[in-house]
Amino acid sequence: MAGKRRGRGDGGVHWDENRQRFIASVTIGYSPSGKRIVRRGSGTLTATDVDRWLASKAKTLSTRTLQELYQCLNRSVNRAMARDQVKRNVVALCSIPKGQPGRPSKSLTLAQAKSVIQAAAASSLHAYIVVSLLTGARTEEMRALTWDHVDLVGVPEADPPVPPSIEVWRSVRDGGDTKTRK
Repeated sequence: MAGKRRGRGDGGVHWDENRQRFIASVTIGYSPSGKRIVRRGSGTLTATDVDRWLASKAKTLSTRTLQELYQCLNRSVNRAMARDQVKRNVVALCSIPKGQPGRPSKSLTLAQAKSVIQAAAASSLHAYIVVSLLTGARTEEMRALTWDHVDLVGVPEADPPVPPSIEVWRSVRDGGDTKTRK
């Protein structure tokens, strides 16, 4: 809701042009005469702040997620620096701590995949299983396939050549989203 003022006592953050920094303010109470008691403060982000924040996140997040947080914060501070709202990017001075181990892979090993293919050889699902294993497509992506999505020839004379392919569509990954938080 851009442009809407905060209620009295909610506090806020604003840019002070004279001091060239952000100022936070909050109402902590009222004087006996009924006047609001407002505390203001400002601070600059330090490498120690970033290191502490990342270390606290490392207790519950994976190393990969920490890398993404770091990159997001780094880009944000770079943009603020480009707009002369900060003097330097202290995030670039920090390192990413090792996070929690990620969830174990559910991928089949090569030996397991070969066993599945051999076991399904006489089944009507053999082609489905082979295509699933070769493409890594998920069940809901495979069910939506029709022959219109399969190109068995490609365009070998194109520059560069286009290999045979299968178009996976109606995927929840189309916009980069994943099925679950993990």
